[in-house]
Amino acid sequence: MNIQYCKDNEITNFREISVGNIARGILYRGSYPIMSMEPERDIAYNKLVSEAKIACVINLADNKVNIENTAKEVSWYRDLLNKNKIIGLDIRFLFEFENKKEYSIFKDNLMGK
Repeated sequence: MNIQYCKDNEITNFREISVGNIARGILYRGSYPIMSMEPERDIAYNKLVSEAKIACVINLADNKVNIENTAKEVSWYRDLLNKNKIIGLDIRFLFEFENKKEYSIFKDNLMGK
């Protein structure tokens, strides 16, 4: 199912990726699947995941323990984990900038400017 862009995408940061040879309805990207302080966001995220029929997750940031903790709170995540369909890469992202100029340089390099 192709996900139509809407307000839910904004509050969840959940989006379809369909560029180059990647067909629609195949690849999605999202942020952390649960923010217990934001119930509206969690409901929207669950809806988008269900509509997209997510069958596998590649979690860039979490390790096994963090993935298991998330699965305790998120039923669809737990289902995928039980099917061995979640891959945790445990990559440590560190974006600490001393000032706005340093961030601007980073952003320009990232965007190819």
